[in-house]
Amino acid sequence: MDFLQMRRINMTYEKTLKRLDYFLKHVDDTIPADVVNMAVDCAVAIEYLIPKKPLRDNLDKAYLCPTCDSSFTFWRGYQTFEHKPNYCDACGQAIDWS
Repeated sequence: MDFLQMRRINMTYEKTLKRLDYFLKHVDDTIPADVVNMAVDCAVAIEYLIPKKPLRDNLDKAYLCPTCDSSFTFWRGYQTFEHKPNYCDACGQAIDWS
């Protein structure tokens, strides 16, 4: 399946992840280990592209990345409540601020 075919069937990150999970659950000895490792790496990378809501720290003064717990602070430097990053600077996780 090429890129244009994927666009036509409205392939989303979630659908792609489901296909990779299905593939990984049905791996047998005929599939080379490097192909399996590549599929695992792709699944991990796709999970980072799916936006997740940030967490609040115990003091409610910062938001935390749901993947790596790095903090997003909004009272220092260039970051304000008007400028919320779309991705974590530390790990690359997509952030959903809605």
